Amino acid sequence: MTTVRPMANNVQVHDSYGAKCNSRFLLNYGFAMEDNTAPNGSNPNTVPIVAMLLPEHEAFEEKRDIWI
Repeated sequence: MTTVRPMANNVQVHDSYGAKCNSRFLLNYGFAMEDNTAPNGSNPNTVPIVAMLLPEHEAFEEKRDIWI
């Protein structure tokens, strides 16, 4: 983090992620807000995530049974 002005030692600093949709929060920062309504009124609370399970993965059968 870089400041635009000098800061005293041991002061609290706040960081803003800015106005973003939940899909951006989830993909970029690993969290989503419970009620994050965008300025246009939408509330995009989902994001597609592609996951692959290869036969050589540890415990393939057990994981496959959970996913399918």
